[in-house]
Amino acid sequence: MQTTTTKPVEHLGRPMIFKQEELDSRIAKEIDKFKDSHAAHHRLVAPILPVFVSKLAELLSQGYTLSDALPCFSGRSELICYLRKPQDQQQADREQLAAQVKEKYEQEIESHNTEQRRILSEQLYLAQKKKEEQAAIKAEEKLRSSAEKEAEEYWDTLIAKETK
Repeated sequence: MQTTTTKPVEHLGRPMIFKQEELDSRIAKEIDKFKDSHAAHHRLVAPILPVFVSKLAELLSQGYTLSDALPCFSGRSELICYLRKPQDQQQADREQLAAQVKEKYEQEIESHNTEQRRILSEQLYLAQKKKEEQAAIKAEEKLRSSAEKEAEEYWDTLIAKETK
């Protein structure tokens, strides 16, 4: 038994358009995920306490603050602490993140619409091909019918000549 695989039917969807509310929602979600992530913090690592305290004091004077989202801890040979970046750096990070989210959203819209145009083009091609195939079948049926009628008429004339 031979099985044939058919291509799944793709359905045309609606075009995707840029919506500021959707972009704002996406940006808000990404910023919310970002604010307590490692990327939003500065990681301070020092091998001994005096060096750690010195670096910590320097960073605190530059506007960094201790993070309440990520813990400070000590390892075998190092002290580690996470600090929130200063407000101006946080704002720059948020602006960069917003630009990345907007670019990704615009690419998603373009990709979706390109795919929908491809699906529409394929559907129109298949519809035209089917229409032409049906027209060819009708033309062939018309030719066969005409040939059968002509053959019948010719046969009748042969029979008529034989009976005379």
